[in-house]
Amino acid sequence: MRILYVTPNPSDPLAFYRGSVPLSRMRKSHGIDFSYADAVGWNHIVDHDIIFFQRPFTPQHLQVMRMAKDWGKKIVVDYDDWLHDLMQDNPAYFLYERSKAFVSEAESLADVIMVATEKMQELYSARGIKSVVVPNAYDTELFTPCDASDRSKIVLWRGSSSHLMDNFSVRSGWLELIKQHTDWQFVFMNVPPWWLFADFENTHIVEGKDIIQYIKSLEETKPAIMTHPLVDSDFNRSKSMCSWIEASHAGAAFVGPDFKEYQREGITNYTANDSESFFNAIDGLIKNPEMIIENAKKGQKIITSSLSLNEINKIRYELFHSLM
Repeated sequence: MRILYVTPNPSDPLAFYRGSVPLSRMRKSHGIDFSYADAVGWNHIVDHDIIFFQRPFTPQHLQVMRMAKDWGKKIVVDYDDWLHDLMQDNPAYFLYERSKAFVSEAESLADVIMVATEKMQELYSARGIKSVVVPNAYDTELFTPCDASDRSKIVLWRGSSSHLMDNFSVRSGWLELIKQHTDWQFVFMNVPPWWLFADFENTHIVEGKDIIQYIKSLEETKPAIMTHPLVDSDFNRSKSMCSWIEASHAGAAFVGPDFKEYQREGITNYTANDSESFFNAIDGLIKNPEMIIENAKKGQKIITSSLSLNEINKIRYELFHSLM
């Protein structure tokens, strides 16, 4: 089975979780051969069985998809985000607003749409479009979970500028945590909420890193708690739980919103958009160190078994194989 992989960026975090790394592992485990092409012509298409598009949203992507259809090739499309409902605070809002028609056509040209979450599948079903859930996974060939009992008094958040409103939705919760727990450090990686840094000595900014360097920095920092607050919206409810996978790998307990994707054993949920609930979730863990360790270990057990990349790639293979 030969797969041509078409993606906006073969080395970004999305490719790490849903493209380049999973396909690379399937070379060994399932005998799949795949290749990239920066500029795709019919000579590339005719030489492959399946054309796999990760996040197609441009006219150039559609041109290749139509060419693949002309040559009778099967098309698999993968979406990790619900691109029909970005909120206006998202830096990519106008880009994807302009691209909605392209995304819709890409969905119509696909033989199979691969999605990251059950919420995305539900939203596609409401549009009469069939999809298959392939969750993001933990690469046990690359990583070994960190010791959950060896922790520092650190609460860590990581994210891009697309999450500034998410953090602002629990602003007073953050402020109370920082004020009340002065013996703890609050670390914000990549693009921090600027409004937390005026008067506090226990808040810190850490530069964003490449995915592997980022994981290594988590291992070195040894946070006790990681969190990823989200505003309640279809876009955020469709988001996958990579932040929890990363927290579990790092040996940290995780606090996430009360969305279905984050209702997993070991995750402490808070009520989305509720600062007091957010404060209580993290405050409760800080006051109960044994629960931090227990929850982290529960997460590690799940990601190394039912959510290991080896297991999830079985779903990918069955999906690809069904098209042959």
